[in-house]
Amino acid sequence: MPERTRPALALSALTLGCAVALSTTVLVTASVRLGPGTAHATTTQFGCTFTPPKPTISSGKTNFTVKASCATSRDRRKVSVELVADDKSYDDTLRAASTSVPAGRGSYSIAGSRWVCQEDNPGADEIYLRVRIEAYQNGSWRKSAWKNGSAAVGDCH
Repeated sequence: MPERTRPALALSALTLGCAVALSTTVLVTASVRLGPGTAHATTTQFGCTFTPPKPTISSGKTNFTVKASCATSRDRRKVSVELVADDKSYDDTLRAASTSVPAGRGSYSIAGSRWVCQEDNPGADEIYLRVRIEAYQNGSWRKSAWKNGSAAVGDCH
């Protein structure tokens, strides 16, 4: 009788191990693609709070404004933004900009006006913005993770 219970327990442990491995694989696979977000989430990085905006497409170009409100800090910081083409295989950075944030506190913005956003067939362009804060600490720039805004679809030319 003990011989029969061991294989059943071994099978249960094996099944549990496979289920854990499978769910780990699914979680890792789901987090690999870093495309656009589906909602505008407010984020704070290095004391600066911002919400990645959804760009607009007008007359074949894109427009946007990124605003960051930064708390008091002794560190210099930068607000960085990239306009990104959302593609299935690889997301290309189309254009980038940043603005310096001196030590202290304040509100800062980056405005993109009439940026070229052509990346696919006419009428099928999918673009989004990603934003992050960088801080100059201990003699080098530290970069936080990119935070993605929602995608805009339109006709860039």
